[in-house]
Amino acid sequence: KTVGTREGELMREGADHNKKKTENRSHNNRKVSLKEVHVGRDYVGIVTQLYSFGCFVDFGCYEKEGLMFYASKKRLAGPKKEDLREGQKIRIRVFKVDMEHKKINVDFIEYI
Repeated sequence: KTVGTREGELMREGADHNKKKTENRSHNNRKVSLKEVHVGRDYVGIVTQLYSFGCFVDFGCYEKEGLMFYASKKRLAGPKKEDLREGQKIRIRVFKVDMEHKKINVDFIEYI
């Protein structure tokens, strides 16, 4: 299984980062649909699965978890694998939603 490229990263860099921040609705017992997830919004999520390339984060979308890549030499932003653990709370920002393939890419903002 291959992981898609980060073509949305350049678009994200120019995005307005002052958009309304939204707390993770799963912690308020309300999950959101994929249609309700918006690029540029911040969410609180929980790391659910760690892999060599990145991790999956449950941020309240009942259809899909967000994929977050680790920091690397090419990609300076984001946490390192050794700094994360399953069950850890983090703040993330959605930078790409692929409705056709039901994929959500997220970026790391901060540890909580």
